Amino acid sequence: MRFPLSWIRQFVPIPEDIEKLSRGFTFSGTEVDEAIEEDGDTIFDFGFTVNRPDLMNVFGLAREASSIFGLPRPAYGASPVHSGEPIGKSLSIEIADPALCPRYRALLIRGAKVGESTPAMKKRLLACGLRPINAVVDATNYVLLEYGHPLHAFDMKFIKGNRIVVRRALPGEKLLMLDGVERKLGEEMLVIADGSRPLVVAGVMGGEEAGVTFLTRDILLEGAVFDPSSIRRTSKALNVHTDASHRYERGVDFDGPVLALEKAAEMITELCGGKLAEGCIDVVPSPPRREKIVLRTARLKKILGIDVPEKDAVSILESLGFTLEKQGEGLYQVQSPSFRVDVSREIDLIEEVTRIHGLDKLPSNLPVNIDAESGRNPAVAIEDEVKARLASKGLSEAIHLSMTDPETNSLFSDGPGTVKISNPLSEASSVLRRSLLPNLLTTVKRNLSYGRRGLSLFEAGRVYTARGPGAVTEEPRLALIFSEDESSRSFNQPPSRDLFALKGVLEFLFGSFGIDAEFVKSTPPMKVFSEDHFLEIIVGGKKAGFLAYLDPASLHAMDIRNRVSAAELDTGSFHGAKLPQFKPFSRFPASKRDISLVVPSSTSWESVRKTAEGQGIETLSRVELIEIYEDMKIGEGMKSVTLSLFFKANDRTLSDKEVETNMAVVISALRDRLGALIRQE
Repeated sequence: MRFPLSWIRQFVPIPEDIEKLSRGFTFSGTEVDEAIEEDGDTIFDFGFTVNRPDLMNVFGLAREASSIFGLPRPAYGASPVHSGEPIGKSLSIEIADPALCPRYRALLIRGAKVGESTPAMKKRLLACGLRPINAVVDATNYVLLEYGHPLHAFDMKFIKGNRIVVRRALPGEKLLMLDGVERKLGEEMLVIADGSRPLVVAGVMGGEEAGVTFLTRDILLEGAVFDPSSIRRTSKALNVHTDASHRYERGVDFDGPVLALEKAAEMITELCGGKLAEGCIDVVPSPPRREKIVLRTARLKKILGIDVPEKDAVSILESLGFTLEKQGEGLYQVQSPSFRVDVSREIDLIEEVTRIHGLDKLPSNLPVNIDAESGRNPAVAIEDEVKARLASKGLSEAIHLSMTDPETNSLFSDGPGTVKISNPLSEASSVLRRSLLPNLLTTVKRNLSYGRRGLSLFEAGRVYTARGPGAVTEEPRLALIFSEDESSRSFNQPPSRDLFALKGVLEFLFGSFGIDAEFVKSTPPMKVFSEDHFLEIIVGGKKAGFLAYLDPASLHAMDIRNRVSAAELDTGSFHGAKLPQFKPFSRFPASKRDISLVVPSSTSWESVRKTAEGQGIETLSRVELIEIYEDMKIGEGMKSVTLSLFFKANDRTLSDKEVETNMAVVISALRDRLGALIRQE
């Protein structure tokens, strides 16, 4: 929005230095996009943020400048002369929908002669991008630019029944608007009507019939407060955006109509003559409740990281129009001014202090949890390493939105806790995901429809759970999914994307971070998982996730015919893990020993491996599984496990005696702890 500096200087003596002035506004949050020299005046083109409608006018900018540059606070007012018959004898006003219009105020001018506005007024309107029309309309636009509150002027002779009703539009109503276009009004739209028809679409644009012309003699001036969301919906539905709707959509000062109407009435009577009727009509069915905000000055240092003296913080807030009552040491109750519709929390007050105190005074220290070498948060660095390792194993990364389908979402989450979106794009994305798997399955289904037979996918993201009213927890997760069409494999070709392949990927992933993870068979918590193939992932004695086949019946219901294995785990399992460090390769050869054991069928390979590795043998470099074999010849309830043990030292070649001694230790532990027997061929 464009505003001449000479107009702002009418209210406060801002600096003549354009660079200083521009920096002051910009670094306090009111960005100056451009400085334009025009007709001997400098015009600033401001880029206002949507939460600051109070700045979208000359007086608001003057008020802001007084705080930024330490100048006296500006004053605004008018003293029109009221005379003649009271307005109440010529007009009645009714608000039928107080929720959408909490205030409606009106003044009446009788016997005016509408002419053109002064050259100076026209010049300022043109400088701000508005076209002069006539003295009355120009005066309302002038006050809008100067004070920030939209006004509207009616020709009284077109108000039937001398009655104004603020109501919603009736079915089938239409209005020929000031831009010459007749529009059909929706029943949710708020209108200003007389006794029989709508005259104005409230907060957006007036109708042509009751508009002020050079033939108008009696002028009704109105200023109101409307619900911002209602005006926004109406403006979008009608595809009409005006200076008035731009401000109403963002919220206006509840007390704004009082001064704005007085100023406009004073200007109109000076320009057009006439008499301002005694009194006013001010209908306020829903006065607002302005709650006080608690400010703890100790929070300033905690949030900003610097000391702002208490007296300075108090002085800044008072200069911005806030009223403070001291309640104790460093504790205040703060009442925000009516024009600051954007301030309702303590953090808002801290922001106000910060931007006036000076953003350039904030320290440029690095946060303590930033890695000095790479500049990344350690958790982000670990997550990136996880992704890189999965990609190295041939998995493709998938990225989805956090919204998902509630039906599929419920398959992977039990009990209450689903977070519903209040204004979803569609039913298929109406809840926040509680698992990463629903969206991954959607991707599997889509790829199947394109003829893609096999998939290996992973996704790192966040899941969301409602813990109570207004409380939502956000947790980091990692999900992997393998999908393969068994019919597409050649004869006798082993599966490449089954549960065991996925388990191997997870073992590689945990092993690459030096994390000891266990896979324990368990009962699935939900029907979507196969009963016979569900493993809990245990890290550090705590459940970190699961690995499972998905139930074929559930997959068929989603129109997925492939066999699908999936895993999901908390990425917090990797936090704190040390990234692998390079160690020189040993120049000496390893010694390998194979051994076949006979163990109970219930004995897992995991327990065999851990027992072998847990004997504190420094030269045991790794343990590998060769095969697991079950046969009646071995014995009922028994199985054979064949494994390889590799022994290696960094400083020498191991002797046979050293290797055999270590083998004896491993075999003894397997016998004692697992009841293993050495298998004899």
